[in-house]
Amino acid sequence: MNIKYTKNTPVYNEKRYSKPYIALCDDKGKAIRWGEWIGTAGFEGILEISAPAGSILMKGQKDHRGNNSAPSYGVLQSDGSVEWTSKAAAVKAYRENASSSASEV
Repeated sequence: MNIKYTKNTPVYNEKRYSKPYIALCDDKGKAIRWGEWIGTAGFEGILEISAPAGSILMKGQKDHRGNNSAPSYGVLQSDGSVEWTSKAAAVKAYRENASSSASEV
């Protein structure tokens, strides 16, 4: 069952930063499906994505000056929140959850 994750984004300088993004990642932390950003460049907006609980999510915003562009990684919880952590920790949690789910079948 998919859970919808929604996050409000603040006003930003559209000449320096790209639109915010969010993506569902595979078991290696690579984006496999992009979510949506709803808004107008430079103004507040909303990030949205639907994914199963336990999925790895990645969110970020590119800095055109080359600074501060690193994405954030997290694991989508069953209550719709995201536990933001490092990429390695998110991948590890996803893999542990996947292996425990497979052993329950």
